[in-house]
Amino acid sequence: MRPILFDKQGRLRGGWKLLRIGMVTTGFVFILAFMFKLSTGEGKVPSWVIPVSIIFAVLFCMRWFDGIKLKEIGVTWNRLPHVLYGAFLGTASAILLGLYLVLTGELSSDFWTNPDSLWKKLALCICVGIGEELLFRGYLLRLLQQSYNTIWAVVISSLLFVLIHAVNPQYDLKAYLFAGLAALLLIYMLFRTGSLWLSIGFHISWNYVQELFQYPYTGGLIGNVIIILLNFLVVWFWTKGRASNGNVLRLPSH
Repeated sequence: MRPILFDKQGRLRGGWKLLRIGMVTTGFVFILAFMFKLSTGEGKVPSWVIPVSIIFAVLFCMRWFDGIKLKEIGVTWNRLPHVLYGAFLGTASAILLGLYLVLTGELSSDFWTNPDSLWKKLALCICVGIGEELLFRGYLLRLLQQSYNTIWAVVISSLLFVLIHAVNPQYDLKAYLFAGLAALLLIYMLFRTGSLWLSIGFHISWNYVQELFQYPYTGGLIGNVIIILLNFLVVWFWTKGRASNGNVLRLPSH
């Protein structure tokens, strides 16, 4: 039984750690949902419950199960300005995609008819951006690296990121493909800067602009691919002079 649960170093195997974070997240979802219903009396659980539960679950597992510090997954306060760089890059990218969708006739928006939802959408996108980056590019990537080499850690983390979007009924094959490419870009940002803040800023602003203008989940495949590739180039160009100064994150191979 022990070899099934633990590796030769006595560490819990990667698959069981994935199951553990899933169970802890589910526990926090039930706790927050119960507290929300108890305090408001409303029956419908708000959208922010799941991403906030992910944040709590990651921090809980890092602290009490794995002894991982935030700086070990690229969260350091001295690189907090990377959030602004990521937000600028994500906003510019989303606007370019919007222009492409307008030109192809795939985009229509009634954003301006719902100004009251601006701050609510921003708050939700902040929770989602922080939660998903902490989980997939931070915590899970770190755990997977302990059991597999870097390439497999990247592949598995990206696939899990794609699979979590299966809860969205509007997703099709093209949307899943783009989610996979986006996951690789966000990991590349982490590796090149050694900071999770850049991907957090990008993730938040990209989601926010798309929510505001109601981008179609299934449209703009060519535009999406081009913009992702351009972002790879921009991040490489921005960080190429910093690599020699030790700013590039190099995860050790197993």
